[in-house]
Amino acid sequence: MRPGITRRGFLHAATAAVGSLCIRPAGASPAGAHLLAGDPVRLSALEREHLPILHAPEFTTNRNKVPIAIEMAHPMTADHFIKALEVVDAADAVQGKGVFHFTPANGRVDLAFQARLDPGASELTVIAECNRHGRWSCQRKIQVDEGGSGCSGVDPTVARSISEEIHKPAIRIPELVRDGRLRRGQVLHAQVKIHHPNRRGHAIRDGRIDMTSGPLFLEQMEVFQGGKRVSQFAMTAGLSDDPFITFAFLAAEEGTLRVVFSNNRGQRLEATQEVRFS
Repeated sequence: MRPGITRRGFLHAATAAVGSLCIRPAGASPAGAHLLAGDPVRLSALEREHLPILHAPEFTTNRNKVPIAIEMAHPMTADHFIKALEVVDAADAVQGKGVFHFTPANGRVDLAFQARLDPGASELTVIAECNRHGRWSCQRKIQVDEGGSGCSGVDPTVARSISEEIHKPAIRIPELVRDGRLRRGQVLHAQVKIHHPNRRGHAIRDGRIDMTSGPLFLEQMEVFQGGKRVSQFAMTAGLSDDPFITFAFLAAEEGTLRVVFSNNRGQRLEATQEVRFS
């Protein structure tokens, strides 16, 4: 949740992001999670705290880069925190879009990335796991332009060589750019950009489907601060090419913020950003 958001603001964001909300039995939702749906005003304080607010378009013509953002009004303390978010689209051939593991060092659940979705009707499900209160989920319907393929068909046309397609990542902290300084205890956002394909190996070359290149996609992103692991993101070929990933972290101490990507071919790519207080 963004700093300073009020209860009214939270309810407005929840309604805009996931539509109207009601509570269904745990057995009616994915993997036994509590599915939150209906009027957000009727949610209890515990339910509001565990509601993943999912931001995604209702309709998109760019099926290869669908923006997905998730935030939660949940504490991230040593004894009460969100352990993981899982993003799933059951309509896709690549159903899993990622499992994002958090620690209290994240300071806040605030995540954004882009995914590739199959054309037609999709329903994104976000499952949040709390270390105390189990699994909670929300869903959002998305209509994807029928004009071509997403995950179940072929990957986008490949015009670059592998050496041209993979570049080292870069980190940007928008609060540092905006304010020119960082403060101890501040919840910051890291924006990470990487030039890397995410493909199942079904590429179009010269108008034909080429299966010879094999799959190439990011499998994992790890985040370290001062040598301690803050987050671990398990990724799939359902991620967009050249993803732009944003996550929150708590500036508890000065040191190096390090982001390390690994792909399915064993390559590792990393970026660093110094965190200094003034």
